[in-house]
Amino acid sequence: MILPPFELHNPNSIKEAIEISQKVKNEGFDYVSGGTDLLQNYKNRLNVKPHLISLKNIKETRSIQNFNIGAMVTLDEISKNKTLQKDFTGLVEACSQVGSILVRKTATIGGNVLIDNRCYFYNQTPFWRTSLGACLKAESDTCRVIPQKEYCVATFSSDSAPMLVAVDAKYELEGKNGKRIVESSDFYTHDGIKRNFKDESEIITKIKIPKTTANLKTGYEKIRVRDTFDYPLVSVAAALKIDKDKKIENINIVLGAIGTYPIKNEDTTDLFKGEKISNSMIKEISEKIQKKAQPYNNLTMPVSYRKKMVGVLCKRLLTRLTDS
Repeated sequence: MILPPFELHNPNSIKEAIEISQKVKNEGFDYVSGGTDLLQNYKNRLNVKPHLISLKNIKETRSIQNFNIGAMVTLDEISKNKTLQKDFTGLVEACSQVGSILVRKTATIGGNVLIDNRCYFYNQTPFWRTSLGACLKAESDTCRVIPQKEYCVATFSSDSAPMLVAVDAKYELEGKNGKRIVESSDFYTHDGIKRNFKDESEIITKIKIPKTTANLKTGYEKIRVRDTFDYPLVSVAAALKIDKDKKIENINIVLGAIGTYPIKNEDTTDLFKGEKISNSMIKEISEKIQKKAQPYNNLTMPVSYRKKMVGVLCKRLLTRLTDS
């Protein structure tokens, strides 16, 4: 399908981009970085806006310095960054599993943490949606997954965000009211349409990674139908701190593609802190997280299979991290 008509704006600074957003806000606009997800939605005529504000020419968001990642850094650049390969393996693993190499050379980290939630009833062509009647997130006023009109349960589909939440990363945003820094774990909301607490005018300019991440063992696992293209159907990100005696000092496990936002299993640390890591403990952790997981029936694989794979991926990831 071809793209619908829109006016493209090419600002050279964050300030200029925000100024343009305020001029066209009444007509409607989207910011676009790599465009690998947004333009796909536009082709399917999903929530198309008459103005697109490109962030491509904003140089101040294109570098990696002191564990601060500019929002316009591509996923391919992150995958190949030597410092991140050494000190933040989990983010490298997450970014290197997004789409194909062509997608990763275009897609940006800022775009990935803001990627649209996905649903079987939403991510379809206009003809398909017309035949069924669309959904709450598109042209209809009723959710097709859980029949009601109050909230959308489209599934969170970012690969990088669960890993960033696992290490307590922060997002730096700039908008009409100035700059602010938000905890990644506080940024997302249980709403498949709204998705996060970003003001419409705001741009994510920087991802701020805690320097203590270098002392953690981090990793990422996911399943998808096709390894070279598809979005995650289940994903698990983990960040572990283990002392010299193999005892757990801290453990963060975050699930993606299960609910409407990255799901942080905060009780895991309290249950197992101070205990020596073992195969039986890994099995217990994985079973507890699997039991709590409640996927929505809105992706291509059955709920029962995705729920079971939560435990499989947790066990696989924790075993790999503790053996390294």
